[in-house]
Amino acid sequence: MKFAMYGSGAAGSVFASYLRKGGADIILIDRYEAHMKKVAEEGMHFTIHQEEDGGYKDYDYQLKGFRTYTTAADAAAAEGKVDVIIYMTKATQLEQAIQDSMPVVGDTTVAPIETVHGRVAFLQLVGLTQPELDAITRDPDALTGILERMRAEDPELVLDMRRTRSFV
Repeated sequence: MKFAMYGSGAAGSVFASYLRKGGADIILIDRYEAHMKKVAEEGMHFTIHQEEDGGYKDYDYQLKGFRTYTTAADAAAAEGKVDVIIYMTKATQLEQAIQDSMPVVGDTTVAPIETVHGRVAFLQLVGLTQPELDAITRDPDALTGILERMRAEDPELVLDMRRTRSFV
């Protein structure tokens, strides 16, 4: 399974390091070119501060092998599609990040996987308008019809944060 970390600043780099340490096939996408170049060349220094026997011990790692890109289009040209995208951007940048990441979006249906940390199941995020939410709140069975109408227009149910049309 191939992962993309979209946004690899402080938080994204830490999360990517955990995944890389666990053996994940991961690419990093971040518009900050100098950071991406340095990570590609030198890797990331990663410290895990772990409790052991009533005290704490630091485990230091130098993680290498990150493949980095400054755009999703560059990543898609080199890597093809990914299975999972993790967005680690500021909230004000998320909508644009989702739109910009489309070149690497693969099949939006992801089967659960077993990891050393347990089972990971993926959920698909589908945005609802207020009228759709109101209809489902009144009658939970309305969800099936709403999803069928949405799927007729967009079979993959790709989240469109600008959608105003209601499928009620």
